[in-house]
Amino acid sequence: MTTLTASEARANLYRLTEQAAESHEPIFITVFLEKIHNL
Repeated sequence: MTTLTASEARANLYRLTEQAAESHEPIFITVFLEKIHNL
């Protein structure tokens, strides 16, 4: 299982889709709520 921030996922989207297709493992994209609440 892989966990990434939204920025990391955006920067590596093609590689992540290839990885998920090959491994059949989920990839979790997280958002840090503290940052959202402070906007």
